[in-house]
Amino acid sequence: MKAFLFLAVFLMASCASVPMQESYLLSVEKRMQASEHWKVLGKEIAAEVQGSIEKQSNEQKQNHHASAVYISDVDQSSFGRAMYTVLTTEFVKHNVAISQDANARFRLDWSVQPVVHKAERKDSPSLVYIIFVGIPQAVFLGEADFGFRSKPHTEVIVTFRLKNNDIDSYRQTHIYAINDADIDHYWEISEQGMVSTSSKTAPHIPLNE
Repeated sequence: MKAFLFLAVFLMASCASVPMQESYLLSVEKRMQASEHWKVLGKEIAAEVQGSIEKQSNEQKQNHHASAVYISDVDQSSFGRAMYTVLTTEFVKHNVAISQDANARFRLDWSVQPVVHKAERKDSPSLVYIIFVGIPQAVFLGEADFGFRSKPHTEVIVTFRLKNNDIDSYRQTHIYAINDADIDHYWEISEQGMVSTSSKTAPHIPLNE
């Protein structure tokens, strides 16, 4: 009997050449569909950058003007220009000095990585999910995600980096789903500040001139 069980287990293991699929636990995918969403993101980043700068300045006993931040103007896309405007406004509100010198001690850059999925993106929710999550969501929030409609194929990965003398002192990455038709709002920009040739480029006009 033991020999039979051992043989059965061996055969099952040898046949399982492909791992079984496993789903992630319930999570929420953030969507960015309007410039108001860009503003929310910019406000969050500005607050976090302020905290990071204050901490570093206090540790090194630097004055306010020595902590001025240069905001990168490499991203001339619709998203990039809007983000520059929002960050500038929020830095003023948070009493963060803004430098016009690209070689300033503190420099805030961001990279953008568009991701386009080809497969149809739909959920396959269980009945339990529909009853206890989907229906309450529809009742209280006015919409539900039952998997009966297609989702956007396009996402953007946006990473903000605050450099202190060319060394990353703050870093934050956000991932958002965007409408497929809005992909032109975002250019692919590397962490080295290079704009991909596949992006819809325009003449580079520094925003601080």
